[in-house]
Order: sequence, then C-alpha cells, then structure tokens
Amino acid sequence: MTRLEIAQSERPGDFGMTMATRDVVCPRCKNLSPPGNLECPTCGNPMPTDTITEAWNHSAFRLGMLTDAKNLFWKVMLVGVAIGCALAIPDPMLKFATIISALFVLTFLLLKRMGDP
Repeated sequence: MTRLEIAQSERPGDFGMTMATRDVVCPRCKNLSPPGNLECPTCGNPMPTDTITEAWNHSAFRLGMLTDAKNLFWKVMLVGVAIGCALAIPDPMLKFATIISALFVLTFLLLKRMGDP
C-alpha cells in the first residue's frame, strides 16, 4: 500500500470519504459491497448504514427491531401481571417478597437487553 492509501484508510474523513463514497465491508462474510447497498450482494446480510433513517427504511432491519421490541414487551407484560397478582395477596410479607422478586426479574431483563445488542 502507498502512503496515501494508508492515510485514507486511517483517516477517511480527511479525504472526503464517507459511507456514501466508499465501499463497505459486510459484517458477516467480510466481502466488499459498493456504497449505497442495503444488503450484501454475497450473503444478503443488512449492511451498516450512515443514518438511522436509512436503517429504518430497510425492511430487514425494521423487522428485526420490531421483533426484539415485541419479545421484550411480552416479558415486561408478564412481570407486570405477576406484580398485579402479588398485590392481591393478603399477607404483607409475602406480598412484599413477591413484588421485590418481580422487580428484580424486570431489572435483570432490562439490563440483559441493554447488554445484548
């Protein structure tokens, strides 16, 4: 590689190169894709995009996001139902223990989701 190529690869912004003007590497198969492609021509994996709007307009990305949100929604709803049922328990210590455990489960679900992109 020449010095110019090395400098361009290390600092593409200095040379006017953005996601719109340079080839993009597929995260799955590591093949180069021309700029502007939303899917890898080799494996069909969604390509990284410059903006959230471009990503949201891509149906595979949108479907994945909505599926993840739906799964998290049902888990949170189940914990909410458990808390609602715990409020009907007459024994205050058992009620408190059930609500605290449900809140621990809810916290664990949310923290796991934040750490699992």
